[in-house]
Amino acid sequence: MGASTRTPAEFRDVVRTAFGTAWTTAGENLDNVAWDNLAYRPGTRDDYVLLGLAHSAGTFASLGAGASIQVRRVAIFAAQIFVRHNTGQARADALAETVLDFLESARLNGIRISEIGMAEAGRVGQYFQVNINAQIEYDSFRSV
Repeated sequence: MGASTRTPAEFRDVVRTAFGTAWTTAGENLDNVAWDNLAYRPGTRDDYVLLGLAHSAGTFASLGAGASIQVRRVAIFAAQIFVRHNTGQARADALAETVLDFLESARLNGIRISEIGMAEAGRVGQYFQVNINAQIEYDSFRSV
C-alpha cells in the first residue's frame, strides 16, 4: 500500500488548528469548544460550541496514470452553538458570526469549503441552539 499526501487525520488537524486560531483571534476561549469524540461537560457555562468533522464520501478524482492516484474526500463540518436559554439572541448571533466568518473566509491549502448553511434550532433543554454546517472537500494523492 502506498503513502498518502494527506490523511483524514491530517485534514482534521489542519481544519481544527485553523478554526482554533480564528476562534481565539475573535476573542473567544477554546475552553468553550467541545471537539468530536472528546469528553466535554458544559457544566454551568452560559455558552459553548460542539464541533464535528465527519467524513461522508470520497471518489477517485483521477484515473491514476503514473505512480499516484488522486482521491477527493468529502467531510461535513458541523458546529452546534449552545447559548443559555432566555438570555436573548445576541450571544448566539455573535458566536454564529465567528463560525460563519471562519467558513466563509478561510483559505486552507488544498481544502475547499462550500454549501455553508445556518439553521436556528431554538430551545434544546436549557439552551438556545444554532447549527452551522458546511461541506469540505480535499484531495489526497496516494502512491500506487
